Amino acid sequence: MKKFSLVSLVVASALAISPAVVNAQTYDFTYSDSNYVLSGVLTATPDGGGIYTVTGVAGTVAQASAPSIKYPLTLVPPYAVPSNHNGDNIYGQDDLIYPGQAPLLTLCPNYGCPFGGLEFAFPAPPPLIGINGGSDIALFANTSVSYGSLESANLGGYAITTSDGAFTLIAVPEGGLTALYLLLAAVTCLGAIFLASRDKLVSCAQIRRF
Repeated sequence: MKKFSLVSLVVASALAISPAVVNAQTYDFTYSDSNYVLSGVLTATPDGGGIYTVTGVAGTVAQASAPSIKYPLTLVPPYAVPSNHNGDNIYGQDDLIYPGQAPLLTLCPNYGCPFGGLEFAFPAPPPLIGINGGSDIALFANTSVSYGSLESANLGGYAITTSDGAFTLIAVPEGGLTALYLLLAAVTCLGAIFLASRDKLVSCAQIRRF
């Protein structure tokens, strides 16, 4: 009975973890225009209808004229104002992506809509001039096929809006992680059935002895 209870606990844990792994999705992204280059991996959760909310980023931003000098990105949560706010967060970002659709970001021409786009903060060490040690940059869709950016003073001048950008978004294969969790759950379930069946056989054998 103790072994069966332990197995049941493992099964429940594996099944509880598996949906989280299945639902979470990561995407390789790139953005480039005449002023900036960004790349990295976005972590997102589904909202339904093919829409995902970005919850994290591991990536960098650089000037197009100095692509080897990169600064790490931090996602600014939806509608939040970053602590290093430099004036380019007037309308607010929704941090939504639309994988496999057009456009891939919320349509927000020249970042002049009530909400839309992705917003990232990044450090601005000397000789850059940042506010509270950093700057932030927003990415948005101008049309169904073109994208733009809006960045503050630290990489190329105050509130520079660039509208000739290209944005890509590619789903990262989950590999064997999800399969591993599901396999663990299946094997554990089979183990539970086996133990339960063995216990019944042992009980029957004991009864026959008497």
